[in-house]
Amino acid sequence: MPPAPGESFATNEEPDLIVWRLVGHVSADDIRHLYDAQVRFCEGRSHAFVLIDVHRLGHFAPEARRIAAQGPHDGKIVLPVRANAVVGASFHLRVLGIMVSRASALLNPAHAVPIQFFDTESEARAWIDDLRRDLR
Repeated sequence: MPPAPGESFATNEEPDLIVWRLVGHVSADDIRHLYDAQVRFCEGRSHAFVLIDVHRLGHFAPEARRIAAQGPHDGKIVLPVRANAVVGASFHLRVLGIMVSRASALLNPAHAVPIQFFDTESEARAWIDDLRRDLR
């Protein structure tokens, strides 16, 4: 079922990419749902990459930031995510993203993955393609 207008959602792209689209007000429940989709996608995979589109993000609730930093299921599951590419972040969101990434690494070092910011989705995808080639 497609997401409702104004609702954040995740899509999967084979072989190893999950795309989060953050839309409007993002709550802790939204982040939990996105992580649930990511966990399902990552099952049985040796690695995955995450592209996070924040062009349409409105407000990122403090509890949502905490859940994002903590990871899925209170950090108990280690996902094979190799990198996060964030597209469309303002300066404020870039600072926030770096803080969430650092908090995640402190809370669960196994979740520490590179995060990079891009103006366009094509730039982010090119970076992910480069990382993907390095895995071979």
